[in-house]
Amino acid sequence: MKKSLITIFLLSSVAAFAQETLSPAGAVNVSGKQRMLSQRMGKDYMCLHSGIQPEAAQRELTTSQIIFDENLKALKLFAPNDIIKAKLNRQEELWKKYRELLNQPFADRNNAQNVLDMNSQVLTAAEDAVQEIVKYVSILPSKNETITGATVAKNTNISGRVRMLSQRLTLYYIAYVNGIGEPTSSLAVMKESAEKIQGIMSNLMTSEINTTDIDESIGDVIIDWRQIEERCTVDNCLNFEKKSVDPKNMFLITNRIVGKTDKVVGMYAKLLD
Repeated sequence: MKKSLITIFLLSSVAAFAQETLSPAGAVNVSGKQRMLSQRMGKDYMCLHSGIQPEAAQRELTTSQIIFDENLKALKLFAPNDIIKAKLNRQEELWKKYRELLNQPFADRNNAQNVLDMNSQVLTAAEDAVQEIVKYVSILPSKNETITGATVAKNTNISGRVRMLSQRLTLYYIAYVNGIGEPTSSLAVMKESAEKIQGIMSNLMTSEINTTDIDESIGDVIIDWRQIEERCTVDNCLNFEKKSVDPKNMFLITNRIVGKTDKVVGMYAKLLD
């Protein structure tokens, strides 16, 4: 009963949010969150297919689908030009196909492969929308005379990518551990995702617009990331072939990374609003 009430409260809050007009920085944040949700839902499907954290995965999968829908509504209300509207329409078109796959039985191994194939298409569409929104926001006048809108939009965007990359890494790790998909391809996606996380965290730590609070929050993300990095570094190279992180721990660690990175993204976005 308690979990049901929490879910109802969350969904009603999301529905109310969708009726509000997003700020420019909020649009960068929310459009970036669509990237993360596309990967989180695929991860949750793989977890359910594999019996990994099934209760948490089912709850995430259910709420993430609703949040994705409501975020899309809010973004379409915000859309200031035809290019962004077209990108969001394409995202919606692919999302409908992806959602249908996500709601198929978990015991169907072929469908698990289809989810693995489809998630990147939705991610690409979400990324296309983010880039157009960042482009639009970057030319808006900044309320802060010492910080350009372009710099804040860039940091909001790239910090938001860490959320997505953490979930993409876990999606392909769980697929790899359970023999879903082509192993070499999955390893390549994992290596790329991990290296991008490393690079983004390094870039953000040296950003000139960081406040002390932002620096500390980025450091908090790095603390969790090192639990994965240190277990998977072989000969100074990130390698997941040995499956050295328990899938359940990977699920928990990367979910913490999403939550902590959300805080960082929000702090950057406030510099623009």
